Amino acid sequence: MTAAHFTPLPDVAAGTDATICAAGTYTLSGTQQFCSLLTWSSSGDGTFSNPNLANAVYTPGVNDIAIGSVTLTLTGQGMGPVIQ
Repeated sequence: MTAAHFTPLPDVAAGTDATICAAGTYTLSGTQQFCSLLTWSSSGDGTFSNPNLANAVYTPGVNDIAIGSVTLTLTGQGMGPVIQ
């Protein structure tokens, strides 16, 4: 008989919405469980200090500031099943 053991699905949360000054930066407060890799992405043109850290710093880009908002998304990659 073979037993299969599976890891839980990845669980991520990007944190709460925030308002910052146009010239400011924002330290993100993402959380994760059961992820082998985290990645932040943006609907705008700003930059992340390190898009693979839950608490990366986001610097808004010129278009982010002109539009007045940006959506930041945190994605977690699962650890995959472990078969014994």
